[in-house]
Amino acid sequence: MKKWMMWLLIAAQMMIIPAAVADMNRTLLPETDEMAGVPLEEMIAEGQDFLKVPQMMLGEHADEINAAVRAKAQIAAFENIMTYGTGSAGLQVFPAAYLLKGKVYSLSISANGKMPVGRPSQVYYPMTFDITTGEEIPFEALFADPDGVMAYMEEKVEGMADGFSTHLENSQLLPIPFER
Repeated sequence: MKKWMMWLLIAAQMMIIPAAVADMNRTLLPETDEMAGVPLEEMIAEGQDFLKVPQMMLGEHADEINAAVRAKAQIAAFENIMTYGTGSAGLQVFPAAYLLKGKVYSLSISANGKMPVGRPSQVYYPMTFDITTGEEIPFEALFADPDGVMAYMEEKVEGMADGFSTHLENSQLLPIPFER
């Protein structure tokens, strides 16, 4: 009888664990009553810790795109931070913007707070993917004249530098990181 009871308990646990892992993969927001239905903007304003990553659900390359997003945005490292504690800096990781238009999936993930390496900061991870191939689209492929666009953007940044705070190191504005 004890042997059957043990097997029954093991079977019950085996059914619970995959459901918990699937729920964690769907959303990495903590599921608490006080956060249920709270808009993302309020959570950001209140300084609550959370990790939310968009999941591409369309197309045959959705899994490849999701894996590339997780790798490029260092999601595993941010998950470790959430697991072991964010400290006083906190951590908020969320999709700042994403767009699915035609065959292009474009998104930007914002991470604010404790970083995987270095001091607390804010960083953006912009990405653009071709849904039909699952491959990332480089900056140069987005424009007919990428060199002209780069020159225009650098000219605009140089013109705006005088209006920035004196605390900002203007020397760090250029070169513009077009690979990001």
